[in-house]
Amino acid sequence: MKSKTILLIVALLLVLGSGMACSKKEPAEEADARTEKAAETIVAKAATTVDEPTKKAKDTPEPEADEEEEEESIELRSTNELDSYREKTKWYFGVADDEPEGNEMLVEYVRATSARRTVHTVKLPSGETVTSEFIQIGDTSYMGVGEEWVAMQSSEAEDASDELIGWADPASFIEDCNYKGKETITGLATKHYQCDENALIGSQSKMFATASQVRIEEGSIDVWISTQHNIAVKMIWEWKGKDPDGKAFHWKMESEIYDINKPITIEKPEGAQEAGLPDDIPLIEGATDVNAIGLMVTFKSPLPQDDVIAYYKEQMAKNGWEMQESVIPMMMSFTKGDRRAQVMVGEGDAPDVSIVVQEE
Repeated sequence: MKSKTILLIVALLLVLGSGMACSKKEPAEEADARTEKAAETIVAKAATTVDEPTKKAKDTPEPEADEEEEEESIELRSTNELDSYREKTKWYFGVADDEPEGNEMLVEYVRATSARRTVHTVKLPSGETVTSEFIQIGDTSYMGVGEEWVAMQSSEAEDASDELIGWADPASFIEDCNYKGKETITGLATKHYQCDENALIGSQSKMFATASQVRIEEGSIDVWISTQHNIAVKMIWEWKGKDPDGKAFHWKMESEIYDINKPITIEKPEGAQEAGLPDDIPLIEGATDVNAIGLMVTFKSPLPQDDVIAYYKEQMAKNGWEMQESVIPMMMSFTKGDRRAQVMVGEGDAPDVSIVVQEE
């Protein structure tokens, strides 16, 4: 800036000098005054011209480093779009000032085989802990009862990919929640949202509270959405209220998804028998609504009652089964060595049929 000002002053002096040479001669003091005044004007103008951008930049407020970006709307994906994952859920409930009873649930899911494994651990009021396990592979499920496994099969089995996190769909209330910032959960970058009791009461907790006659007075839901997978990878529900006796009641649930798209193997339990009829007892072709629990099978027949009775009399005899005497035609009993089978046929043109097999 100083060099530019000096150049302007020099240019002024040259102009003034040439002007004075061509004009009438003025007194020295008056000429000096005019020169000094013109120089001051140019210097001031130069300073204003050079400093103006700097001054404007200085007056413009700098954006804060932590200024929060505007949050965009969320389109959550379903967990059944993942290749695999594990989910751990903890929940507890109890009256205020008491240690709440705790329960845990572990879920493993593999999309390629449509398989899900669920392990429940429940703490009873007596202090005893009970663990149960449930495995579903396709349309076949296995339930652990003590050391035994009971196999179940259903043509109407629900897809193993059904979501479990939070026991509710966050997409139904996430738009009414407040964005709290970014956090890292189980190594994943997430966006944290917090919802007040209005979202809580509008969720499935309202149904739970209604069924248990508990009145919700305050609560919140915190949800963490993975920015990579766009799914809810963590959720915390908590609410307080009054039980039917007017005592303070506290309920809390924490659910978290991890091991996303990592190798997970879910197999049929060792020693578990397949559900359904043995090879020497046929299932009528065209049967619908087929369900099997162990060696008990139920279904709806496409044939009327009389035809079903005639069919099993003929087919069981062909396969070496001996029919026992029965006073009720629609309740047939058969034996084959130490094995027993009972076929019961309902009424109508499309009767319900149940077959129970006992094997020694």
